[in-house]
Amino acid sequence: MNPKEVLKEEFIPAIFGGLAIFMVSAFSQLTVGTAILFASLGTSTVILSVFPDIRMAKLRVMFFAYLIGAGVGYALSFLGPHPWVAGLGLFLTIAIMLLTGNAHTSAGGVALAFIFEPREPIALLHLMISVLSLLVILKSVIYLYKKELHLKNFHHEFLR
Repeated sequence: MNPKEVLKEEFIPAIFGGLAIFMVSAFSQLTVGTAILFASLGTSTVILSVFPDIRMAKLRVMFFAYLIGAGVGYALSFLGPHPWVAGLGLFLTIAIMLLTGNAHTSAGGVALAFIFEPREPIALLHLMISVLSLLVILKSVIYLYKKELHLKNFHHEFLR
C-alpha cells in the first residue's frame, strides 16, 4: 500500500475516532464514571478503526454489549462502589455477553463506569445514546475510507 492509501485508510478513521472522544469529553463533566466510560469508548474506537471487520466491531454486537454493561452496572450500582460489586459486575457482564453472543471487550468498562458512579436512568439513557451515536458515525466514516469495506454492505453491521 502506498503512503497516500495508508493515510486515507488508516489515519483518517483514527482522526475521526479522536475527534469523537474529544467531542464527548468536551461537553461532559469529567468524573470517575465518565472517565471510565471514555476509556471504554476509546478502546471501542481502536477496535473499530484497526479491526473493522471482526465480529466484535459489528455495530449490533457493540450496541447490545454496551446495553448489557450499562444494565448490569446500573442494577448493581445500588449495592455501592465496592470491589466485590465491581468484580460481580464484570463477571455478569461477560457471562451475559457470552450467553447472548454479543461479546465486546469495552462493555466491561461500561458496567464499571455505572457501578463506580451511580446515575439516574434518564442520565444513563442520554449517555448511552450519545456514545452509541458516535460509534455509528465513526463506523460510517470507516466504511467510507476502508477499501475492504463497502458502503452497500453497511446493513450487515446490524445482522447476526
